[in-house]
Amino acid sequence: MDENTLIEKIISEVDKLFPRKCSCCGKEFKSFAEFLELTTILQHAASDNFIILNRNNFFDILALRNCECQSTIAIPCAVNDEFKKELVTLITEEAKRLNSTPKKIAGILRDKIVQRVLHPKE
Repeated sequence: MDENTLIEKIISEVDKLFPRKCSCCGKEFKSFAEFLELTTILQHAASDNFIILNRNNFFDILALRNCECQSTIAIPCAVNDEFKKELVTLITEEAKRLNSTPKKIAGILRDKIVQRVLHPKE
């Protein structure tokens, strides 16, 4: 799967999670774009603000962002279990190929997704 197709698939998967509310303050985010605009990356963990799970045949990637109330909201990067596995596998393989870490590759991918969602024409 090429990078653009992967990014579009992730965006499509995450879009399915909205609307969504902050469990702490009740703020509603109507779309993925609104969620990105109105939340921030955790300042104390800017390079480590997601969790990659690959344990006992359970796969997931959770992106962590702060609501304006400072509550941390975790958003899965995929809804479909098969795609979760595929995504974790792709990131892990790319990290090995580039002699990097899965978190670094996921961070690069995250930045490209945020850019595409917030600035689709650029």
